[in-house]
Amino acid sequence: MGELNKLLNDYIASVPGILGIILSDKEGIPIIRCKTDDCPESALKAQFISAHCTAAEQANKLGMGTTDTIMAVYENYQVLHMNHAGVVISVIATADAVLNEVKNTAEKLKPLVQDISLAVIDPV
Repeated sequence: MGELNKLLNDYIASVPGILGIILSDKEGIPIIRCKTDDCPESALKAQFISAHCTAAEQANKLGMGTTDTIMAVYENYQVLHMNHAGVVISVIATADAVLNEVKNTAEKLKPLVQDISLAVIDPV
């Protein structure tokens, strides 16, 4: 887990405005999280993450295809949730962070999440 923490912290440091990255299951239970001191604690809570997962599930019912990414923009923060292989990648950023860079960071984590998902979906 130490190497994974280091990798996530490297992503946080490399993209201006990213405050935290959380990998969780779809109920919002964190698998791993890395954050800066400026990351709001409320965005790290399971209830917050699961609420966005529920919103994505409801959006799937609109008949426009599967929702794999949902973005919320608040007064001071942006939050991106991306579902990949049963693991939710959540990226918390400042309101002025470049959305495309935030999304690209989540995309770069997909190969890593693939391995983690095996343990989450089918634990031995």
